[in-house]
Amino acid sequence: AASALAFKIARGWVTCQGGDRDRYGRVIAICYAGGVGGPELNAWLVSEGWALAYRRYSLDYVDEEAVAQEAHRGIWRGEFVPPWEWRRGKRLQAATVPGNASGCRIKGNISSSGERIFHVPGGAYYDRTKIPEPPADGLKVGYNKANETELSISSPYCHCPSCDRGARPRSIRP
Repeated sequence: AASALAFKIARGWVTCQGGDRDRYGRVIAICYAGGVGGPELNAWLVSEGWALAYRRYSLDYVDEEAVAQEAHRGIWRGEFVPPWEWRRGKRLQAATVPGNASGCRIKGNISSSGERIFHVPGGAYYDRTKIPEPPADGLKVGYNKANETELSISSPYCHCPSCDRGARPRSIRP
């Protein structure tokens, strides 16, 4: 959401109107790109699937949310837990990638340009990314065993905490 918003407003300016505060003291406002009368950023974020209509406080943006959901935009491309449920402890159940008995949901591969990348559930290329079965004797055909203390995303196999015994990626690029 932050990246999409930054791209939307580029180096322009934003004006927010509102004076009400929620129970945590945060300002409740409607924000506009380029000043009042410009595109309303709140509605845009919801219609693009980067924010949800928070019905507890308002029914504003419910129509925009329905549009995003129907078009599978933003977070609606995959499964998610709404923030208000996440704060109460609800989490998604881990699902396994077909053909992957370890339960890992992240798929890594090397792109056609040689870049080492990974895909997460709900991503644009997640379903198209196939994880081949490793050869029975990988070392004889050029496969290297990953270092167990450092995450290696150079192979087309799953790399997540459950598969790599707690290894974490050093850097993640969107």
